Amino acid sequence: MKQGLLAGMLLGLCAAAAAAPAKPSKSEPDVAKTEAIVHNYLLKNPSVLREAFAVLQRQEAAAAEAKAKVAVGALHKELFAQASSPVAGNPDGDVTIVEFFDYHCGYCKRAAPVLKEVLASDPRVRVVYKQLPILGPDSILAARMALAAERQNKYQPLHDALFSAESLDEKALFGLAAAQGLDLDRLRTDMFSTSVTEELEKNLAMAAPLGINGTPGFVIGDSVAPGALDLNGMQQMIAAARRNAAK
Repeated sequence: MKQGLLAGMLLGLCAAAAAAPAKPSKSEPDVAKTEAIVHNYLLKNPSVLREAFAVLQRQEAAAAEAKAKVAVGALHKELFAQASSPVAGNPDGDVTIVEFFDYHCGYCKRAAPVLKEVLASDPRVRVVYKQLPILGPDSILAARMALAAERQNKYQPLHDALFSAESLDEKALFGLAAAQGLDLDRLRTDMFSTSVTEELEKNLAMAAPLGINGTPGFVIGDSVAPGALDLNGMQQMIAAARRNAAK
């Protein structure tokens, strides 16, 4: 990907040089000569490309952050107050962490204990779980089961069990549900209810405008982290959200 971007910048620089103010009668050999000069200069001074690429990265990151903030504002109710989304932590917390995740995702599994540690150490944090099953049929089945378990007030125990499971095939899933004391007949019915389907569809529709193209993804305050966070990173975003709220 970087090679493609660098090549694009090289072509752009060459084109810019060729299009720079010059005599209108500039001939094709003159254009080729200018391009060769730019090309040779960049080969002798590769740091120029590195600097240009760094600037490009910063500009793209800033643009993505600004776009995500707009999306958070537009989707505020769906993100933070969707009644069908399971909630953990302090229901009246001053900071809400919205997590988009997939039970099959290894990065999500590693993020789960980080989120637990945050909840254990910060009693003012609220968490909203957004199922984003993008890694295959087993992921979708696990997400449906977790949302259905919410109707039996057993979301969190099953959620934790799903992240610890070695397998998420149908047999393993129902074994986990039985171990958590869920009513399996009711669970099977609720898993494919309209409300569960709508929740999954809404989560998927929200992810793209937020810039969340994989899992996990977090929304904290008005900021989006489209990737895994360690404890320090999550605590920094929480602190920033509190500072922004106090302004």
